[in-house]
Amino acid sequence: MKYTELLSLAKPYYPAEGSHGWNHIEDVLSTAKAMARIRKQRWRPEMTAAAAFHDSGLYINGTDKDEVREGHEDRGADIAGKRLQGLFTEEQLKRIKAAIREHRASYKGPYTSYLSDLISSADRGAPDMKAKLLRSYAYHMEQGETPEQAYNGIAEFLPTKYGPNGYARIPMYYRALYAKQLKEYQKQMSELTADKVRTVIEEQS
Repeated sequence: MKYTELLSLAKPYYPAEGSHGWNHIEDVLSTAKAMARIRKQRWRPEMTAAAAFHDSGLYINGTDKDEVREGHEDRGADIAGKRLQGLFTEEQLKRIKAAIREHRASYKGPYTSYLSDLISSADRGAPDMKAKLLRSYAYHMEQGETPEQAYNGIAEFLPTKYGPNGYARIPMYYRALYAKQLKEYQKQMSELTADKVRTVIEEQS
């Protein structure tokens, strides 16, 4: 199936913009392609499908809220399984669904295949603190928080995820593309404060 046709199947499940909108899917696709090139892998339709559908279970009634975030990986895998049935072999479909279920940074089990590692790696984005803060701020605003709540929430949460001892694992594809930047990025995250978050956000405004 053609690349654009696969994207057209997934696109209706996302808003155009947002912290997890179609703009995010395009970023994940671009990053995944760069990671595949580093590994000297040919781009395959199953890569497109997994990247395009990985957050398809996140929006319920058009809303991306904390209360529906849990389990969105399972809902996304179910959506992909139904929409892609007959377009891939059963083995390919199994890899795609597993990659969606295993894409979250909080996932602790072994990756089922290369595809799970790739999508999980691409989903977390480049180790760019400013970009991460801006995306996180957008998400907090989508939750209806005040700027001060967002600054404090970001400063409290991101170090636990991306700091040197954070819970976000570093998959193979991610390390292959960003090995040189990781140490400094983790240091920046460990030193994050609400004032630093505020400065970055206000400079961008």
